[in-house]
Amino acid sequence: MKYILILVLFTSILFTGCSLKKGNAGIDIKSTPQSKVFLNDKEMGTTPYVNKQIEAGEYIVKLVSENGQWTSNKVRIVENTLFTINRELAENPDDQTGENVSLEKGKGIAVFTTPSQADISLDGQFQDKSPYLIAAASKGVHEITLTKEGYVTRTIKVKNIDGYKVFIEAQLKKASGSTTVTTPEPTATPSATVSPSPSASVKATATPKPTLTPKPSASAQASASPASSTAPGDKTITINSPETGWLRVRNKPGADGAEIARVNDGETYSYEEQLSSGWTAIVLKDGTKGYVSSKYVKVNK
Repeated sequence: MKYILILVLFTSILFTGCSLKKGNAGIDIKSTPQSKVFLNDKEMGTTPYVNKQIEAGEYIVKLVSENGQWTSNKVRIVENTLFTINRELAENPDDQTGENVSLEKGKGIAVFTTPSQADISLDGQFQDKSPYLIAAASKGVHEITLTKEGYVTRTIKVKNIDGYKVFIEAQLKKASGSTTVTTPEPTATPSATVSPSPSASVKATATPKPTLTPKPSASAQASASPASSTAPGDKTITINSPETGWLRVRNKPGADGAEIARVNDGETYSYEEQLSSGWTAIVLKDGTKGYVSSKYVKVNK
């Protein structure tokens, strides 16, 4: 039997040339059901919540609803851009879904998913498995489709802009149930003085696999012991980046390497070698090899 979940969400990306004042940034948060919004533990209002005069910087976003709550990792909102969040909340974190879409200086479309190793397609053409940087994505509007067996497929429409890298961080929902659910269109509309990118429609279809091993909850992942990402006898390092709370993982040693993932402060990973150039080759939990700056890691004895 095929299980179907249809979601209608809207993603807007604000970029240089729009009406944000210099030094400011914006955040646009939508959720189902309506939720209270907290930024760095300060209550700001309820969803749909839009603030286009927020100070650029780092924030912890928390959404609290009668159906459950969600707390982000530390997110960075870049000057003159709009950070968008779409969430469908549930009491069980495994039943939640949604995505964050943001911009940073750079090029391409970087896609991260929970769980990882989801198939990524760009405008219907398969690219690779997540996490992955679509470096050759052309300027303009694209559809990013995320597919993984046993999970609901998400299709997200984003606008790729010269001089910026688009970041998509999506949480996929396990396929379950036998009914069709439609999330109503949000009632909030963008400010008339802003020219956001086209809206994003997120559609979903998936057939669950009965023997699929359940994905650990978000809280369980956060508290996992270092052993979960390493094998007995492996050489290990611990990420030591308390200033930002995370560290970029690149596909080759050097600042010009493409970002393929992010690791959090305090997490432990196996590593292969430390290069004289100041980079460490590490192995992510899904087996992907990448490079992080040796300046922000601590070698475990």
